[in-house]
Amino acid sequence: MIGISRGRYHFEYIAIFALIFVVLFGDSLADPTCNDHGDLIDGKCVCTTAKPEAQTIGYVGDHCSIPVYYHAASSDAAAILDVLPSCYGAPCTTLTQQQEVCFYVALSSLLQTSAHFGLLLSAKDGAALDLKGLFSSEGSSVYPTSSNSYNFATSTSSSKSRAALSFDKEEVGSKSYSGVYMCVTYVGETNTTFELRTAALGCPFELKDESTVSVCSSSGPSDVRQEGSMCPTGVCSCTGQWNRPQSPTYEGQWSRPQSPTYEGLGFDECSAASLQLPNDPTSTHHVDHQAPGTWSFFNFTVDESVDRYTVATVTATDTTSSDLEMYFKYWQAPGRHVTQFDRRSDPGDFRRRSNSADLSSSLNLDKSCDCSTMLYRPGVWFLGVFVNGADPVSYDMKLTKTSCPNDCSGERGTCNKDTGECTCAKDIFSGKDCSITKDKLELGTPYSSAPRTGFTGDQFELAVGDILSAAPGNSLSLSIEVSFSSGSKPLPAWVTSRPGIFFSGATNPSWENSAQHVTLPEADTKYTIHVEASQVPSGTLYIAFYNPLSQPYEIGYSLTVTTSAHCINGCSGHGTCNEAGKCVCVDGFTGVDCAVDVEQLQKQSCIEGSLKQAISVSGGKGYAVCVCTAPEQCAYSSVADDSNIGQAVVVCDAGFEIKGAVGDAIKLSDGRAVSGGGKCIKVKKGTSGGMVFFYCVLSIALFCGMVIGGKYGLEWYQLKRAAQVGGYSDIGTGESTNLWDAFTGSRRAQNNDSW
Repeated sequence: MIGISRGRYHFEYIAIFALIFVVLFGDSLADPTCNDHGDLIDGKCVCTTAKPEAQTIGYVGDHCSIPVYYHAASSDAAAILDVLPSCYGAPCTTLTQQQEVCFYVALSSLLQTSAHFGLLLSAKDGAALDLKGLFSSEGSSVYPTSSNSYNFATSTSSSKSRAALSFDKEEVGSKSYSGVYMCVTYVGETNTTFELRTAALGCPFELKDESTVSVCSSSGPSDVRQEGSMCPTGVCSCTGQWNRPQSPTYEGQWSRPQSPTYEGLGFDECSAASLQLPNDPTSTHHVDHQAPGTWSFFNFTVDESVDRYTVATVTATDTTSSDLEMYFKYWQAPGRHVTQFDRRSDPGDFRRRSNSADLSSSLNLDKSCDCSTMLYRPGVWFLGVFVNGADPVSYDMKLTKTSCPNDCSGERGTCNKDTGECTCAKDIFSGKDCSITKDKLELGTPYSSAPRTGFTGDQFELAVGDILSAAPGNSLSLSIEVSFSSGSKPLPAWVTSRPGIFFSGATNPSWENSAQHVTLPEADTKYTIHVEASQVPSGTLYIAFYNPLSQPYEIGYSLTVTTSAHCINGCSGHGTCNEAGKCVCVDGFTGVDCAVDVEQLQKQSCIEGSLKQAISVSGGKGYAVCVCTAPEQCAYSSVADDSNIGQAVVVCDAGFEIKGAVGDAIKLSDGRAVSGGGKCIKVKKGTSGGMVFFYCVLSIALFCGMVIGGKYGLEWYQLKRAAQVGGYSDIGTGESTNLWDAFTGSRRAQNNDSW
């Protein structure tokens, strides 16, 4: 028992000492959750080597699991250092899905000899890599993540295999940063490799590829843009067109001293070109592969006495995904900030123009413009062209100075240099620059316009009401035949804008209110647009030819309007359709659609539904009705005397009215019924004139309602058509019959209670 007690006391002592040790020193012990690279303090890992030194590897992350490799950038202009040697044999540039790796570069000593630091991330096989960077102060172990703040970021993708970044000493050194973290994350599904290269120089530079560094924006040994090879102040000493522009002197009320150049335009790194254009009415200049994010500047002089209109146009000479932005500034090179320019092109105009883009844009200085943001002044102006996007742009720049807008479109008008207004040479030319044609077309006569630039559209009218109304039904339609040509310079395949045509039958058309608009995809190809008669309610066809293409593309076109006939029922196979939309029947057939067989018509003794006077009755006449019992078996109803008056249509003379008529006394073979019988009763005397007038008006109104709205309207139409088709002037045989009297008489017999 004594031994057991002593053993128990020893165990209790050991447990108490262990508990005290854990309480006092437990937080300082290496915790497995920190992967033996840090200490767990207050529930969080504090990595012990977040900033590695040369020949060592550090770790960062929530569990100190992300490796950090020390990388020494070089200040040698010929040295572009890969990070791979900094990994000391570890596979640091091979990543699996969601894996991350970091590199740390010490800057304090590096920036003493270099003013600029740059990096280039290259992905293999189009891998999607994200790089985030964070400048770090002495003693800080914060590294860049998606949740933490970061100073810079870039990425690669299947369409962008390289990503370059650069920083200058002012961005880095002025904040006393001791180093920079660069962390790469892979978001793909399979293993991938990458390359990360860095450089540090005294001059502004950019890493172009794995072995090329562009110093002071130079593209190679033959492209010299600076004096000497050193940049003691961290700024390039640019020469020639790459030097800061100097405004030429100008004397007059608008003369002013030399203005300073805005920062960030590219003159520190020789990336911006500046050219002085000759003082000619038209100046052109080609720019080849202007890099993304860079400027080209052109300065020119405006002479108030002759230069009332100045227009600058840029047109791409190769396909690109970038935009070109244009800016005007008086007396100094413009910038993109709202306070750094006098006028600019519309955002996205270069690519958005004409809905699908011809990759061009224009900007003008107009003396007549009442622009609150721009004061037209003679003297020196600067045009700035900026590439906004990821691709370089090759383009032609054209500057035109005229006394009148668009120089009155050449021979289309005459310019008054005192007023700056155009007098158009013909009435058909309109617009302030006489560029719009407004003319009348003739049916079947082609209209041609020679290739020209500087116009957006022409308008035409064609009167077709008489032609369409003369055709039976809607048997006549119109066809617009149109084609366009691009002059001596074919349209490049990457210029997707194309001319179009639209029309309206009610008013001058626009793209929005036209009955139809059609884009013409190919040059020198004829297209046909069909116009139905119902689309021309006004009787006048309005046509507009639309040209979305700007200079230097010349556009001409040819336009013809013809008729297209489609006769009723295709002339029933017994005739041909002429140009007026009317059937020309072969022998033996007749009718508007050649459907009536003349031989069969002649075999019939009468046409069903026609009337023939049969007898005279008191106060009127009785007419027999033609009724068919079978094809070719037709005969007039037998009406010999008053005894069978029910088979006759009774028509009363003036002063008499029908009484006792039966509405369906006579049946026709197609199911229709004709009223028959009744007596003509003399209208009673003594009726006042006002009452007679009232009853007459009432009877006429009732009669018209029945004719228009009832089944008898159809009966009248068939009766009339039978007369036309058969070619008869008299219906039946015997006395010439007044169809209107016969018909109205039968109706009065039917409505004797209200007549």
